[in-house]
Amino acid sequence: MLIKELADTAGTTVRTVRYYHQEELLPIPRGTPRDYSFDHLVRLIRVRNLVASGLSISQVKKLIGSAEVDAQAELAATKRSIDEQIGALLEQKERLQRLEERHNQAPTAIPLPQRITNFYRLLLEREDDPVMRKVIKREQRMVEVLSHLGFLDSLDYLWSEDPSEEYLDLALRMFRSFRSITELSYEDAEREIDQMMDEHIRLSGFTPEQMPRVFEQFFGTPGGIKLIYLAYPHPNHKLYIRRFLERYVLEQP
Repeated sequence: MLIKELADTAGTTVRTVRYYHQEELLPIPRGTPRDYSFDHLVRLIRVRNLVASGLSISQVKKLIGSAEVDAQAELAATKRSIDEQIGALLEQKERLQRLEERHNQAPTAIPLPQRITNFYRLLLEREDDPVMRKVIKREQRMVEVLSHLGFLDSLDYLWSEDPSEEYLDLALRMFRSFRSITELSYEDAEREIDQMMDEHIRLSGFTPEQMPRVFEQFFGTPGGIKLIYLAYPHPNHKLYIRRFLERYVLEQP
């Protein structure tokens, strides 16, 4: 088929086909005029599917590799990619449905449980640094989002109704650590995180039997961990979150 037929069949433009040639994502057929085969069509559809899913051209290049085409492999890979997109969209749809259901329960915003609101109020009363106050309020807003999405329905008892002074001081130090950890090397950050986790485990009051059940419920919820990573994209912040999971979920009996 000619280039116009190829582009029309794949639902794209001749200009896009030529751009993919230029980027070495689509092999150029030999001969004049160029005669495109079924293999070219399959490769073109896969490239368009990957780009439409949000990948950059450089990412698509790494994923596809050689410009040579194996039609069966390309078809299988394209179907897998479509399945992944469908799964992600279904998860998003479920989250929207849960949010809609919760919103329809009341005409106003869903308030946080009192013990959670009280915890952040006590922290803010003890913190004078305006930057740190923003850090604390940022986490509180994230917790509010999680609550609206239904992720805290069984986890509100993670926040003590009457936290001790020692525990509140530790919580503030953990916030300060979380803020400054971006300035540390990976190794120093890991040491700092482990020290904070040791203190938190000592003062939190949760038994080893409670922690795995609690956090498996939360982090097993579709979208829960993704939402936190979106809120805190720095590598050391992600390390903080990952070590938190390892200490509270994986290392407990």
